[in-house]
Amino acid sequence: MDGQSTRIAVDEAQDDDRIDAALAVLRPRFAARAAGYDRSGEIAFDNLAELREAGLLALALPRAHGGRAIGLRRISTIVADVARGDPSTALILAMQYLQSGSVGRSAAWDDAVKAELFASIRDEGALVNALRVEPELGT
Repeated sequence: MDGQSTRIAVDEAQDDDRIDAALAVLRPRFAARAAGYDRSGEIAFDNLAELREAGLLALALPRAHGGRAIGLRRISTIVADVARGDPSTALILAMQYLQSGSVGRSAAWDDAVKAELFASIRDEGALVNALRVEPELGT
């Protein structure tokens, strides 16, 4: 990191100005690395680490679990902003938000398991996704 803090405290995460300021710092960093990741086909783990450090991975978590339960409109603007820097990182972030929100609304998940998952996302930057998103394609 170049000394510019991008950290968003979860209790302040609804503050769009703070989110936008963090994205303004991260976007050019992601853009500078994007071509290299496109060539190598590697996952941009450093981009994901910076999203975690900024507090952006946990924004879609339910408020009761330390998130901000941000809505779809704000999610879409955040993902679009990240995509201007690195579309692959934005895709992972979109999946994170969609799955976090889905689990939060699901009655199929045990509450204790939800709490453990959300704590892992909030505290450790864990990523979550669906195991079978396109079964007809074998995924």
